[in-house]
Amino acid sequence: MDNYLHEVFNQDSFDPKFELDLRYARALILIQSPFISSRRVHILSSILSECVERGVRICTFIQEPRGWRNREQECSSQIQQMKQAIQELESLGVHVNLRKRIHEKLAVVDDRICWDGSLNILSHYDTSERMTRWVGQAKVQQVIAQHKLGSCSACSELKTHRRNLTDSELMGHYVAKRRKLLGLSQRALGSQVQVHQKSISDIEIGRRDPKISTLNRIGDCLGMKLVLIPWHCLPAVEQLVDSKFADQPTNPSSVVRGKAD
Repeated sequence: MDNYLHEVFNQDSFDPKFELDLRYARALILIQSPFISSRRVHILSSILSECVERGVRICTFIQEPRGWRNREQECSSQIQQMKQAIQELESLGVHVNLRKRIHEKLAVVDDRICWDGSLNILSHYDTSERMTRWVGQAKVQQVIAQHKLGSCSACSELKTHRRNLTDSELMGHYVAKRRKLLGLSQRALGSQVQVHQKSISDIEIGRRDPKISTLNRIGDCLGMKLVLIPWHCLPAVEQLVDSKFADQPTNPSSVVRGKAD
């Protein structure tokens, strides 16, 4: 059995340490809390809002109550209170997922910290509880896989161009987008990189797996760099890249005349 660095907290010592973890979060926070309350969400709203504002993706997983999809019961007090709490989370920019028959209380911060125990993070009030804080990438990956915390419906909807693309196709997508923003034809880019126009075309549609040296030359021509990104940072980086592309309209005067791509 693997040995992970861990420490146990009770209901009084949990919040200060957990909030400190949230303040140091860089890209990803996952919270599974079967129950949720407006009072607790309001307590956490300030720090959750700060995380979202600095680009941290927050995905929550909450137990779907009985009667949630039953029109005769959807006006019950419990369901109405839960809907109010969910609306407050979503107004902060937090992703909310409803799941049936979940009980474990969990939290993941980036790729290094995992919390588990008995405390409902989004509804706790004054009960006696225990939470264990684990530190280690292997533990984080194990928990995410075991409890399917990587399956956020809101994140899937955001990744419209990523969902059905291989890594090669996604890379080609960004190469093509950047080339067009700079007003370069495939022929012109190929000439600068010293490869055939068809090679550029194959790269852009993900048909060719180019050498690193070729990609570096393409990057030099397009003002781009190859980097390895930690998995938990990828959605935030993709969102940032897409927003930067959106802020840079093509300059018609710089378009290279010639064969259309």
